[in-house]
Amino acid sequence: MAEWVEEYTVLTKKIIRYIIWTVMGIHVVLLFVEDFPMMYIFIGLAAHMLYYSLLSTFPFTELKDPKFIGSCSTY
Repeated sequence: MAEWVEEYTVLTKKIIRYIIWTVMGIHVVLLFVEDFPMMYIFIGLAAHMLYYSLLSTFPFTELKDPKFIGSCSTY
């Protein structure tokens, strides 16, 4: 699997982007349909926004990048 990701980085980036958008859409639906605490849903949305921002430099990641540190802290 890792070799596939390394060989097809553009396709992998598109797939990850669609997955993140899907999960964010599910969060919005849960906000209106279920009785989950709003704080949990907003934290989940914020985490996925940070994950999405990491795609701008995909497949390269700087360990000192604030976006990377923020995405690790929201996990």
